Amino acid sequence: KKTDFQPKIATLEVDYEKREVGSELLFEGTSEKGPFDRLDPNPGFYEIVKTLVLSVTLLPIRLLIVATIFGILLLLSKLWAAINNERIFSRGALTFFIRVSSRSVLFVCGFYWIEVYGDAKLKKGTPIIVSSHVSIWEVLYFCSSALCPSYVFKNDCLTVPVIGEVALGALQGINVDNKNSSGGGSAPLIKRIEEMEEAGPESDYRPLLIFPEGTTGNGSSIISFRSGSFVPGAPVKPVLVSMPFKHFSPSYESIYTQVLVARSLCQFYNRMQVRYLEDYIPSEEEKNDPKLYAENVRNIIAYASNLPMCDASYADKRAFHKRLEARLANHRLGWLSNFIHVNPPVLEEESSMEKLVYQYRRPRRIIKAEKEDSSDDIDSLDMSTPLLA
Repeated sequence: KKTDFQPKIATLEVDYEKREVGSELLFEGTSEKGPFDRLDPNPGFYEIVKTLVLSVTLLPIRLLIVATIFGILLLLSKLWAAINNERIFSRGALTFFIRVSSRSVLFVCGFYWIEVYGDAKLKKGTPIIVSSHVSIWEVLYFCSSALCPSYVFKNDCLTVPVIGEVALGALQGINVDNKNSSGGGSAPLIKRIEEMEEAGPESDYRPLLIFPEGTTGNGSSIISFRSGSFVPGAPVKPVLVSMPFKHFSPSYESIYTQVLVARSLCQFYNRMQVRYLEDYIPSEEEKNDPKLYAENVRNIIAYASNLPMCDASYADKRAFHKRLEARLANHRLGWLSNFIHVNPPVLEEESSMEKLVYQYRRPRRIIKAEKEDSSDDIDSLDMSTPLLA
């Protein structure tokens, strides 16, 4: 269903300063409000009562159904790997069940409808999808979509249940070293792109899905992209994901996993918006400069979403998490206090620490004159109409 609903984002108090760079005007600024702060308030009386009631009624039912679906999916994945015979049990049949299972889990978890905008079809020669990363929920969405892509994920994700059997096996996923952000860990990605080109369009290779931010944020900005995803120089399909909310934000930036899952499942419904932009074909300059390529695609996504660009990375997130964990540890309930304090009070000793300040800048308008069908560019920020035609 197409609506005019706009994503609820943080009100960033950024004092932008205008700066001229050649013929362009850049607007840059700083703020202590970052992409890893929770956007939702601490729960009030209504939210506390609702969570207590639903945690003993709706939550157990939802968890049981989700566990059953994932259990069957895991069993079928192991069976498929053991048989290893396309005539008896094809990858296509397993992929279909993955799509149905993923959408079923989302529905059970309260994502009854997902607003999708733009054209999700990939043009010939576009093997990579690059998406903003907000939470764990969009991973299930992409699994349920018609593209049902292979995932490029960091080694840490191998410890997540079902990931190894489904994403790495059935969906032909590849894992990379997330500690190398300069492109040195992109060898498996380059190898896969070459294999896809050699196999041709009739092969059973899935398109690759990459989250170039390398971590999740709260959706208030587009953080730094890792250049490794753009080293192959292949065309990409930019995607924007946002999760509007009223009482609880399902984003996964600075909240314990068990708290995120429990409180998400204690909402009557959850919202997700997915926006597909036009395939981005890199210029020769961008192919030879992955950092430039990554920055331009990041700029396109930020401009289309009307969000600022924040020069923060996974290292900044870890620095913020250290302070957050200290705040929660100061509470007598420990990490359990995260159910009550999604935004725990700042400790007195933090006043003597260096303030966490984030750099922001407004995205600029990019028009690629060399595109074959670029008669239209980003003219509108209305979520109800296509941005790139």
